Formats: sequence, structure tokens, C-alpha cells
Amino acid sequence: MSRLGAAGGALLTVPLLNDFAANVGRRIAFGLGVVLGLGILIVRHVPESPRRLFIHGRDREAEELVDGIEEEVEREKGVGGIAGPRSIAVAMARFVSSATRTGSLIR
Repeated sequence: MSRLGAAGGALLTVPLLNDFAANVGRRIAFGLGVVLGLGILIVRHVPESPRRLFIHGRDREAEELVDGIEEEVEREKGVGGIAGPRSIAVAMARFVSSATRTGSLIR
């Protein structure tokens, strides 16, 4: 997947180098690379979602994250516990279709 991104980025520089003077297009392309790099540095510190942790077999971390969120909401809102069942049985699927991943089967 990263190879496709690199190829796409290289192809996007072609209009920059053709439509602007070589000196200007090169600088714009370099500047866009810096902006993308800074964006990646920011995004890598965003915490993972409980769903992703669970899918990758990190059940304990996902549970701790959800417990922390629940405690924070209870503390901020002054709610004495979140209504609903305390445990839910969840089983991981052995195969996930692309339709399921894109959410087209979610009702």
C-alpha cells in the first residue's frame, strides 16, 4: 500500500513541474512533502481505537481504554454508572469481507 502512495505522490509532482517554472514547481512539491511529513508526525500520537485494538488481539488494552473513557465520563458528568450490560460476548470473525469493512452491511 505504501508503494502505491509513493507512486501517487510522484505522479502528482508532474503537474507541478510542468505547469510552473521548474524552480517554483520544485519548491511547491518540496513544501507539500514537508506538510505531509508534519501531518504524519501529529497523527502517529493519536491513540488507537478500542475496536482496532480488539481486532488485533489486544483485548486487555481495549478494555482498559474503554474503562478509562467510562470513568472520565462518569467523573465529568457526575453520572453514577453507565446504564446497560457490563459485559458483552464478542467473537472475532475468521473472515471479514470488504463489504463488511466498508460498512455497507451495517444497518
